[in-house]
Amino acid sequence: MATATSSEETVIIISFKLPIIIEREKEGSFKVVHSKSILFNTLFNLHKKSSPQVKTVWIGWPGIIPKNQSETEQIEALLANQQFNFVPIFPSQDKLHKLFMFHELVIRPLFHNFRTKDSEDIDMQALWSTYIDINK
Repeated sequence: MATATSSEETVIIISFKLPIIIEREKEGSFKVVHSKSILFNTLFNLHKKSSPQVKTVWIGWPGIIPKNQSETEQIEALLANQQFNFVPIFPSQDKLHKLFMFHELVIRPLFHNFRTKDSEDIDMQALWSTYIDINK
């Protein structure tokens, strides 16, 4: 593992989800909740313990679909005030569903196991197109 030698070094992490979840409060505001994922917590703690401190930019979905542009801006402002540089992406519900399906049917089996699924009723080209679109 390389050791950081200056505060100018940056690690960019791109993942489906951010290591946090944004939750909508009853009064319309938002709060940040840390993810319960073991992987995210491990990476989160690694960043805290690195010496010298390495700048981290984390790009991904914050676990919520904003209802409008105002909510998008509120969430972005909330994340800008965190100790990490979170860059949220906000795909539509349809794109999230297709991305999740592509992940479960293609990406996960490639990197985790080789289970098979009956995919006759699934438009793999549409799932692939959505994956490409979101990752541009």
